[in-house]
Amino acid sequence: MAGALVGGAFLSAFVQMAFDRLASPKILNYFQERKINVRLLRKLNITLTSINAVLDDAEENQIQNPHVKKWVDELKDAVFDAEDLLDDIETEVSQQKLEAELHATLSKIKETPLFMGRLKNLQTLTYFKVGKCSGFDVKQLGQLNQLGGSVSIIGLQNVIDRMDGIAANLKEKEYIEELELQWSGEDEDEDSEKGRNVLESLKPHKNLKKLSVINYGGTRFPEWFGDCYSLPKIVSLELRNCKYFFSLPSTWTGTLSQRTFAFLGLMHWRQLVLSSTFTVGSDDSLSSSVTPQPFRSLKILRLKDMKSREEWCCFIEGEIEAAGMPFSCLKELVIDNCPRHNTCLHSFLH
Repeated sequence: MAGALVGGAFLSAFVQMAFDRLASPKILNYFQERKINVRLLRKLNITLTSINAVLDDAEENQIQNPHVKKWVDELKDAVFDAEDLLDDIETEVSQQKLEAELHATLSKIKETPLFMGRLKNLQTLTYFKVGKCSGFDVKQLGQLNQLGGSVSIIGLQNVIDRMDGIAANLKEKEYIEELELQWSGEDEDEDSEKGRNVLESLKPHKNLKKLSVINYGGTRFPEWFGDCYSLPKIVSLELRNCKYFFSLPSTWTGTLSQRTFAFLGLMHWRQLVLSSTFTVGSDDSLSSSVTPQPFRSLKILRLKDMKSREEWCCFIEGEIEAAGMPFSCLKELVIDNCPRHNTCLHSFLH
């Protein structure tokens, strides 16, 4: 009996600890940031409170009642699993905080260390800031073909011409899975053709899975952008503060066959974010055409700060029945600060 009581006290304390951790701001913020229903936390708290209320009595009765003993044993396993899950969440929160602090620290660095390109066996370089002088330029990336994981290249306004971008040799960096290309966005008079040429020259390897383009000042995107043959594995695209582009790539809006080929790539996208992308042409559209279920794998769609954009369409009217329901896997839809926006989603969300 004494052993049972000790076990009961231990398990009760364990449940109380889990209860306290679930109520912590760190766990609550984790759920809120990911748009996870916070009511699930409240229900779990209520469940833990109810369990705690009968736990001591159950520990005493388990000696005489094998069913109660089985329940207590299963409860112990569940509590230990919950503890492991909470540990994992707190570890991820701490890691994200560390990465945010690291990014904030790196953003204060004026330039990447001189002649970074000499480190030919470098495998990890999360952040490269392009400078204006030799030794700090984007060409330093040219021979770093072992780079992998996530790479952010900022300060692209300092790239002189497309030949420097080509010399960066991104198309040979097969181990990079996530790529961020960022301009400063501070120069309102920046040459849009120069920006487009630079972006054209920074064509990544076909193994890329996630692409973010930030503060791009060009009016058009290069042909490789959105082309299923150039980026067959792309699953996530973010366009942020691309204020001036007025035409999607011709691989999206050209002939029927071009649209179809492009759509083969788009079907596998999981996330599409268009943020502060103001002036896309009103005649741009994406056709599902022959391809079944357009955007069938897309799970997250966010349209933000598209103040002048009136319409974005991903299929031609009347094609839904033939092509299958688009966005069938969509789990998160955010349309924020788009006062004039009319998306084709409205036609089948009602």
